[in-house]
Amino acid sequence: MALIYLIEDDEQLREYTALLLSLHDHVVKSFGDGAPMLAACDDGLPDLVLCDVKLPGLPGFQVLEQFRHRAMARHIPFIFVSAHVEREQIRKGMNLGADDYLTKPFTESELVDMVHTRLSLHARRRETVEAHIAEMNARALRCLSHEIRTPLNGVMGGLELMQMDKPDTAPEELGIVATSAVRLERTLLRYLSFMEAVSDSLPLRSQEVTNVDMLIEDVSSRIAESCSRGEDLILHVDCQVRTLFARELTQVLEEIVGNAFQFSDPGSEVQVIATASHETLSIEVRDDGVGMKDDEFAAIAPFRRFTNSYSDDMAMGVGLCIARKLVSKMQGELTLSRRRPRGVAARIELPAFPLGIPS
Repeated sequence: MALIYLIEDDEQLREYTALLLSLHDHVVKSFGDGAPMLAACDDGLPDLVLCDVKLPGLPGFQVLEQFRHRAMARHIPFIFVSAHVEREQIRKGMNLGADDYLTKPFTESELVDMVHTRLSLHARRRETVEAHIAEMNARALRCLSHEIRTPLNGVMGGLELMQMDKPDTAPEELGIVATSAVRLERTLLRYLSFMEAVSDSLPLRSQEVTNVDMLIEDVSSRIAESCSRGEDLILHVDCQVRTLFARELTQVLEEIVGNAFQFSDPGSEVQVIATASHETLSIEVRDDGVGMKDDEFAAIAPFRRFTNSYSDDMAMGVGLCIARKLVSKMQGELTLSRRRPRGVAARIELPAFPLGIPS
């Protein structure tokens, strides 16, 4: 189904043409001259334009010129309709950017076939361009990741050597530089992860893991220990399923569990509860931290700050967006809810496969 703008001053022919196109599942907006059609383009562009050459007021050629001046309309199929198609007229229309001519009187099959052909050609061209752009984006992301990691590794390695070889030389200053370098590395890698997650040009990397229970326990324990809060972690894991996307599940857990520890106080519990039923893996991460307001859950976005809440950190919004996008790519769902009296519960539901059954 396509949206077609039809410009024809003959009311009877206009209604007949619109009827034929609508019978073939197209949506048609009809106009008696070109000016109202051009005005309608300000509210939304069509998928194809059928335009009479001889029109009252603004001639068809001028309609085409003004239509093509819109950047997003330069490649939309534009078909002229005329009872008198001469070689010079065809050449002029093509030079202005017309895609085809339909001669009056025309049959239903001539009309429908020409519209279908032009829409199909336009769709294939768009797919080719989008595939090329996606490939360029993927290459840029891979190159950017390498270009960022290489100098950072040099900085981190150099600082480590300086601290080992000359431990008494400005230890406090070197410590400040090292801490800042680690923070810079973490921030840049987080944003690279965000760019990869939202990019449709980078598919999921299939990596099957048969022991999801161990993966959840290992990742959660590692995050807890990195926060010096191993005793605050409470695990209830009983899944007995497989996942095809271990890398992505690991990254999602790192974001969600990491946020739970980051935005809760030492000594308060962080629970990770994982179960499976009917080929669905359910993971819930609960904390007793500062929590979020009810209206903030729907407003989560990268680089957005909230005041005195679970999201009072720019990286927090990025982390949740990374997790949400990755869960969506895995055909799952991530939901957040407010806990009473304090804290947030993050629930992840993903497709999984029972042990021993081929995926």
